[in-house]
Amino acid sequence: HGSYLGFVDSADVMCRVGTISGVHASHVSTDEISCLMPAHAPGNVPVEITLNRFDHTFNEAAYHYEAMITTLGPIPTRVLAEGGGEITLSLWPSEDTDMSLVCIVDTFPVPASKLSAGTFLCMTPPRAPGFVALDMAIEDSDILSLHPTVLEYQVIPTVTGLNPAIGIDSGVSVIKVGGRHLVGNEAFCHVGYDSQVQAEIISSVLIKCEAPAHEPGRVVIEISTSDHGEQFSHNDIIYEYIEEGAVVAIVPREGSQNGGTVVRLAMSNLDVGTASFLTCKFGTIAPLRS
Repeated sequence: HGSYLGFVDSADVMCRVGTISGVHASHVSTDEISCLMPAHAPGNVPVEITLNRFDHTFNEAAYHYEAMITTLGPIPTRVLAEGGGEITLSLWPSEDTDMSLVCIVDTFPVPASKLSAGTFLCMTPPRAPGFVALDMAIEDSDILSLHPTVLEYQVIPTVTGLNPAIGIDSGVSVIKVGGRHLVGNEAFCHVGYDSQVQAEIISSVLIKCEAPAHEPGRVVIEISTSDHGEQFSHNDIIYEYIEEGAVVAIVPREGSQNGGTVVRLAMSNLDVGTASFLTCKFGTIAPLRS
């Protein structure tokens, strides 16, 4: 608003912003008008008024144009609908500030933690699956950015089964993970508490991953299809590691090329509890039921 005591009501009242004349003005009261500010480069500019379109005041009241800030990101672009996902946002031009900022997820503000100059970390709140607008603001103040970005909330993936559900402790087994809502740009399998491996999305109901080496025992396998492997399913599907066995003897050692010979194998480290899963391989022919 601009103040000019004693002016009369006139259709010729206008504002001048820097070198831009003819800026629309309207009466607020007998000694006050408002100006609709035009676009301008960042910085301070003088603001004057005229009552006759020609003669302007010379008080040079200063108005400051803030640089337009754009929100970049988020990283990652997808999180789970259950909330609790970590995303990073950046401001451009980069702003090094100690002000308390918040991320605005749709219309819901969540605290933002500063990672570096112009880069902030936010924890996503729960939301229904779909796309939401994402922006940043000064806490208890206006939105900073005029160009909000978009965040996608995904349905939580579900694991329903593994094939095979058992493998040797040296790893290398390719596990087919069946489930629902297995969609995204990338996937990870979480094996036990400390191993995470890249997975391949085959379809919305099938993912493949290679089991890493692990000590014998049972582990839970969960999957992630969003947020760079930060959030996973919660289905507690069990995969069992067994100690790798070795063939130490074979009887008989010879047989007809027509096949049909019953061969007995002696093995070390054989777990009788896994006997129903055993198969044989002769040359390149496998699997053969044992």
